[in-house]
Amino acid sequence: YDLFNTGQEALNGCGGVEHTTPITFQVPEVRILTGEEQKQVCKLAMRTTSRLFNFDRSKARCFVKDQVVVHSEEYPGLFDVHGIAVMNFDGRIETTVTIAEVEAVSMAAAITAPD
Repeated sequence: YDLFNTGQEALNGCGGVEHTTPITFQVPEVRILTGEEQKQVCKLAMRTTSRLFNFDRSKARCFVKDQVVVHSEEYPGLFDVHGIAVMNFDGRIETTVTIAEVEAVSMAAAITAPD
């Protein structure tokens, strides 16, 4: 459809609230997450979020930003990639989500990610 045809259209996954959650992954060499790894992070975050808040995944978008690589203090010989997973929600999604619920999604994603 033409967004500018009526001026009333909306893009799925845009125009609504934005939630961020920190992510950390261990990698064996100095590098940022590959595009495929970033997609997997977002897929996991979107699957968990859509189940918890009961919305269509096509109504949200996700990307990973601000990646920083440091020596892992917890796992010597590995490197920690720290970043932020950003989820953008459709402006038409009701937003009655609490901070505790968002933190629960972050925890679930962190626990499930190593699988």
